[in-house]
Amino acid sequence: MNQVKTIRNTFHAHAGPQEQPLFSVNEDVPAAAALESVSCLLSITKGLLYSSGGRSLDAVTIAALEVVVGQAKAALDAVWEGFDDHETITECQERQRAGEELEK
Repeated sequence: MNQVKTIRNTFHAHAGPQEQPLFSVNEDVPAAAALESVSCLLSITKGLLYSSGGRSLDAVTIAALEVVVGQAKAALDAVWEGFDDHETITECQERQRAGEELEK
């Protein structure tokens, strides 16, 4: 059985005159590895929030949180869409196998 992998997913900062995406999640990363990275990114977010001690966040911390949360979201979206692609591929393979069985 094929394992679920990420799709390519651009995110966050844009650069250049055409506002091209600057960063992306790579495709074909195993879903488990991508989700492990998301967990680490969320741990960083939690640490930044706890470090404020209930005080207002400074501009640098807010910017850091925005970047880290954007990365986590992009990775989750890439895994989610990878699941959709995996289901579509699996369904096509099953239909093909069923058709081959009918021909026999």
